[in-house]
Amino acid sequence: MCDDMLAAGVDGVIIQAITGLDGVSQTRQQLQKALDRGLRIAGYVWCFGATSVTSRLSMFSGFPIEFLALDVEDNSATITAINRDLKLCDAYMGKLTEFYTGRWFFVGKGWLSRTQWSNRRLWDAIYDDDPNPDADFVPFAGWTECFMKQFWDRQVYGGVICDVNFRRAA
Repeated sequence: MCDDMLAAGVDGVIIQAITGLDGVSQTRQQLQKALDRGLRIAGYVWCFGATSVTSRLSMFSGFPIEFLALDVEDNSATITAINRDLKLCDAYMGKLTEFYTGRWFFVGKGWLSRTQWSNRRLWDAIYDDDPNPDADFVPFAGWTECFMKQFWDRQVYGGVICDVNFRRAA
């Protein structure tokens, strides 16, 4: 999979910190394999209303992740849970955590006018098959642009279907 990514010009991967339904996590193995092959690494964690990110953050320990994003698209996510998890992620990274979501999620939650997170880089889930981060972006919740865009969810690397993102240069 990593060889396919490198051959296609991919320079980094974003690994989710999660434990599977079988109780096993592949997070650290994925991070190590990507690092061994020379790919840049970053991470993300889901925001679940009842469970903080604390136990999942340790899955990144010892790895040089370039950034961390909080994935906010689960219906159990509340304002309180998001703020709780952002605080934990910020403390873990020592800098502001990025925010992964989509306008569609904020519409569904009735949060379009909430702007308290707009100081964070937005990773927008648009899935419009266009890598241009400005294409199809509609401002919401104080964000006037996205820093990263998830635009495709059908790319195959090493026989595995993956999401593809475009990230602006920092």
